[in-house]
Amino acid sequence: MNNIRVMTKLAALTGLCLVMIISLLAISLFQMKETMLAERKVAIRRIVETSVSVMAYYEKQYQNGALSEEQAKNQARDVLRDIKYGLNGYVFSISPDGVFLVHGAHPELEGKKWTEEKNYVNTTFVEDLMKTGLSGGGYTTYLFAKPGGTQLFPKLSYSIQYKPWGWIVGSGAYIEDIDAAFVSQANSWGKTIAIPGLLLILLTIYIERTISKPINELARAKRQAEEATQAKTDFLANMSHEIRTPMNGVIGMSSLLLDTSLNAEQRSWAEIIYRSGETLLSLINDILDFTKIEAGQLSLDPISFDLCSAVTEVTDMLLLKCQEKNIELIVQFDNNVPTHIKCDIGRFKQILTNLVSNAVKFTDKGHVLVRIKSEPIENNNYKLFVEIDDTGIGIPANKIQYIFEKFSQAEESTTRKYGGTGLGLAIAAKLARLMGGDIGITKSEIGRGSTFFFTIVFQKGEGIFDAAPLPEVELSGLRVLAIDDYPVSSEIIKHFMVSKSLRCDTAAKLAVARSMIWNAAKDGDPYNFIVLDYKMGDGHALEFSQFIKSSTGIGDPQIIMITAFGQFSRPDRLSSNGISAYLVKPFYPVQLEMVLKILWNAKKTGVELPIITRHAIARFLSPKAEAGEEAQTPISGANILIVEDMAVNRMLMSKILDKLGCSIEVALDGAEAVYMASKFSYDIIFMDCQMPVMDGFEATRQIRQQEKLLGKHTTIIALTADAMMGDREHCLEEGMDDYIFKPFRQEQIAAMLRKWIKS
Repeated sequence: MNNIRVMTKLAALTGLCLVMIISLLAISLFQMKETMLAERKVAIRRIVETSVSVMAYYEKQYQNGALSEEQAKNQARDVLRDIKYGLNGYVFSISPDGVFLVHGAHPELEGKKWTEEKNYVNTTFVEDLMKTGLSGGGYTTYLFAKPGGTQLFPKLSYSIQYKPWGWIVGSGAYIEDIDAAFVSQANSWGKTIAIPGLLLILLTIYIERTISKPINELARAKRQAEEATQAKTDFLANMSHEIRTPMNGVIGMSSLLLDTSLNAEQRSWAEIIYRSGETLLSLINDILDFTKIEAGQLSLDPISFDLCSAVTEVTDMLLLKCQEKNIELIVQFDNNVPTHIKCDIGRFKQILTNLVSNAVKFTDKGHVLVRIKSEPIENNNYKLFVEIDDTGIGIPANKIQYIFEKFSQAEESTTRKYGGTGLGLAIAAKLARLMGGDIGITKSEIGRGSTFFFTIVFQKGEGIFDAAPLPEVELSGLRVLAIDDYPVSSEIIKHFMVSKSLRCDTAAKLAVARSMIWNAAKDGDPYNFIVLDYKMGDGHALEFSQFIKSSTGIGDPQIIMITAFGQFSRPDRLSSNGISAYLVKPFYPVQLEMVLKILWNAKKTGVELPIITRHAIARFLSPKAEAGEEAQTPISGANILIVEDMAVNRMLMSKILDKLGCSIEVALDGAEAVYMASKFSYDIIFMDCQMPVMDGFEATRQIRQQEKLLGKHTTIIALTADAMMGDREHCLEEGMDDYIFKPFRQEQIAAMLRKWIKS
């Protein structure tokens, strides 16, 4: 009996074990199939993303005028035909009207409509591929013949539309091997389980088939994905070089222009060119960094900076576009926002530029309002909250959830009208989250506008230098009249005045303002300041200011003119019409507070002042140099060899080094540099990395070989337009002493000279 119980328990236990084993094997079978399918999906999507990058590159070449539209598309086709995945994977592209533009496996299909070719093409799946691509991208499963045969096999494809050209581009992979592996595995295990004596063999097969094989497949898929990523990285590095080289001329020459004698207006325009070039460079860097962000390799560079100045640099670049579209660009700072903050200024400006420029782009009337707030959080950190409100076209509710995805646009028609790659918001979202914050849409309504926001975490920063202090002037109780026909602007002015304990009234029409000024004087409480918008709907602001100047008995109010960028350029004309100061929209609290205090202090002390402009305010608020700051004296007499094949860059480097008092010689390629280095001695060689005949790396290797025989060492500094990871290490490994990324600035060149020239 005891033996029977034992045997029963053993039988039950054996049955339970078999049931558990069968269950585990069944689960493993399905997991194996899903894993293989997921890996296949990742691989073909990577191929398509690489193809889209290729098309975007040639579109840029066309936009820059380097290629005609036909040349750009033909060259893109040639590249797409050569992209392969495994033995049977390839890239195909179809026009919106159904014509095959590229087919890597069946080139005979190119130029034909799918409705005209029946040998290989099942019309149903082509229609599905096109619908999937046009709807934002996705996967399609269908039957298709392999190259050289007519038998149909199951296939999985991913397709998406490249919107600038309208092409549907895709790639696919056959998946019959996945089903075959699943069936084969199931049959093998089924037979094995039927024979209890082969339980050990079953366990061995289980381990082999469910662990080793998927790991090998996963490793293979990982290698393929890494190869595709490396191909994309190499492509972006080459594109980086082509773009950054001319950018070096734009930024460098505008920097030199700013060092010449310019009037205020010329300097303002030159600064906008310079800052626009800097912003474009930042955009290029961020696009190149996109793969770093996804891989978690992007690092932040937090520094202390003036928040108001950073926002001004962004808004100044967009003022002309706002003026062209006749929309208001308004900035509102909460009083509790610190003057200086510490975070990555480049990334902050990148996010802000993207969101504000989008708002301006999609707004044809009304305003774009930037609100900036902050609040303390844990560990002496603060959260900056930036909200961008516009009265533009709005976003459909069903598109909001996709708006921060890469290559995403709200509507195809929007892309055609307004342009854009669909990468900007995706990059901004990743950067905001990298900086400890978030990004999103508070509200959006078609035809009424949208409100975007982003947050970042920062620490309070410190000014590098001491700024000039504000005059000690009491403004409490003074009376202000804000005259602006745009309600949002006047309300923001009023909010600021009230926060500073001034009394503020608003008027939307000049006729109403006249009555208010007379009534205030009659009541014995005249206005001390009038903040007047330059462009009023019911009259001319300068005529109104003449009325104030010529009127008696209204208390002699001081007039501060507010204007859109560039609406007037002669301060003497404004002064002769009774204007005491003028500010350009968007103006900032510290600017307006400074104007009020300076004007009121001058009135109390009887001092006559010239008209106050934002340039005068900027000079007053500009940092005072610290005592003992190193003088930027030129390093005279240094012998420098410039090795550069681009004429613009040679001229830029020559002018910078000439200003620094250096003796300059020039080589046009690496071979010439090797010859000159063997004949003459130089303190420093500035070596471009990519040149015809002989590149900078090979030239450096040959110069170092010569120097071993001569027992000397010349400092070689790389000039590189590549900004990908590993470039610094590559330059140093090839024997260079230091490097500068293009586009470079005059102060970077000067710093290199001071660093490497000992005497």
